[in-house]
Amino acid sequence: AVERSDGSVLCLIGDVAGHGPDEAALGATLRTAWRTLVLSDVAPDQILPLVERVLVPERARPEVFVTLCQVVISADRSGVDLYLAGHMPPLLLQDSCSELPTTSRGRALGIPVGGGWSAEHVELEAPWALMLYTDGLIEATLAEDPAVPGTGFVPGAPGRRERLGVAGLLAAVDTEITHGGEGLVERVFRRVRDLHGGPLADDAAVLVVGWGGPDQAARGERTATLADSDEWSQ
Repeated sequence: AVERSDGSVLCLIGDVAGHGPDEAALGATLRTAWRTLVLSDVAPDQILPLVERVLVPERARPEVFVTLCQVVISADRSGVDLYLAGHMPPLLLQDSCSELPTTSRGRALGIPVGGGWSAEHVELEAPWALMLYTDGLIEATLAEDPAVPGTGFVPGAPGRRERLGVAGLLAAVDTEITHGGEGLVERVFRRVRDLHGGPLADDAAVLVVGWGGPDQAARGERTATLADSDEWSQ
């Protein structure tokens, strides 16, 4: 998340297809490229094409692609421009949790097909918060409840675990919203891990950004949590 001199805030979350050191290095390279473009005041609708120009020669294999979500928050905080490149839309956190309404989703970066990415504007009424996330959360499978044998499996598919999915994530976030915003990211991760029955199999990242409204006197805090710290192994 980067705030520009005009007061707008640009946020990004993304996921490189695959696992391993090459993918991790590529993710770091693309993050730096995106941040450089934002700090250079490149127009938001030009950022994703330029990030893709970095991706293509930097990836280790031609089949590697990247999904991402870019959110541009207006300087007056009244709305956002949403860019989706094969990625899930953010969750809107107010009294309850819902997917940010969208009808526009572009292709993932690095996919050799036509089409680009256009902004979809969404008006927001304060107070609001958005949760950007990667699919490592919704692809978590559900652990079997010892008290209810057979739970957590897909009906009619023996041995196949049921996934949490977007609906399950919405329910998990809804539950945690009732306990306030303090530590929301950590609490959502814990709940998903508990439903999964242990550490997640896929990489997972979450970014929450919000605005309390013009009458909020307190300034928000910027925090970061490393989910793979020693505390998480307990």
